[in-house]
Amino acid sequence: MHDDDRAPGTSIGDDQLAENGPAVTDAEAIVERIGEDERNARVERDRLQTGAPFDAPAAGPGAPPLLPGEAFVDVRAAARIERMGTDGEQLSGRLYLTTERLVLSGRRGMDVDLRTIDEVSLIGEKLLVALDGGKGLCVDVASPRLFRVHIAHAISRLRTVAAPPRPLPGPAA
Repeated sequence: MHDDDRAPGTSIGDDQLAENGPAVTDAEAIVERIGEDERNARVERDRLQTGAPFDAPAAGPGAPPLLPGEAFVDVRAAARIERMGTDGEQLSGRLYLTTERLVLSGRRGMDVDLRTIDEVSLIGEKLLVALDGGKGLCVDVASPRLFRVHIAHAISRLRTVAAPPRPLPGPAA
């Protein structure tokens, strides 16, 4: 026998491909999904940098009420958020990005004023949102790179308008 326990003349392909097929297929799907997210994020970043407006999504039933002058930027049907710097509380629900806030709907929702976000980083397939005061959020959503582009652009637009933060409805982060 060879070092890899194959009989002489046996190719590595057939037996191992049959055995590893689903894992390889899953890995290929993940790589393709990441590539598509990167391409979409790049196209959207370029589009927004030309001054194009956000493509306002349909908020749907259960959407949070908007503040005067606020608009929806992006909606994610499913999100999981872990509060960092606390007991690691995990929340889940529909995640709305507006021109002023990040709003998680659900049984224990939350509101985050975009002006309190210091940085948004991509860690693996999750977003790490650093907030004022040393707190943070670990956000798990589909297409995190594209969502990060939307958050960054909304923050940038807010910072170009000198206005104090408004009181937010509902529980705060």
